[in-house]
Formats: sequence, C-alpha cells, structure tokens
Amino acid sequence: TSADITWVGNVVIAFTAAALFVHFWFAMFVGRSVTRPIEEAEAALRRIAAGNLDVRVPESGSGEVRQLAESVNRLVQALRDSEEQRS
Repeated sequence: TSADITWVGNVVIAFTAAALFVHFWFAMFVGRSVTRPIEEAEAALRRIAAGNLDVRVPESGSGEVRQLAESVNRLVQALRDSEEQRS
C-alpha cells in the first residue's frame, strides 16, 4: 500500500541520515588524529628554527606520522651534538 511505501521510504531516509552522521564524525576523528601530530611537528620545527633545541615531538601513532616525529627528534639531537662539538 501507499502507507507502507511511505514508511519504508522514511526508514531508508532515517538510516541514510544516521549513516552519514556517523561517517562524518568518524572522518573528523580520523582526520584529526592525523593532523594533530603533524601540527605538533610543525610547531616544533618552528621552535627549532628559532634556536630552541630543547624541543621534543611526541612519537605517537604509527606509520608516516610516527616516522616524522622520530625524524624531527633525530634532527634536534644532531643539532645539539653539533652545537656541543663547536663549544
């Protein structure tokens, strides 16, 4: 009947809206978990460029983001070692 078709249509719309809502929040969470460590690394590099060699980037996460943090920390250590050799 027409009422059944309308009910099914409303259910489909409700489930679609709920799925889109969940997908949006999941994408925001995943995106933020990637961008936050990159922003921290960028801030650390700015402090290093200003001469602050007491910087350390948290090595959290996995994959390329973690490798970026490890590389920044190795860079800082190499700069410290170079400064000590000059002194």
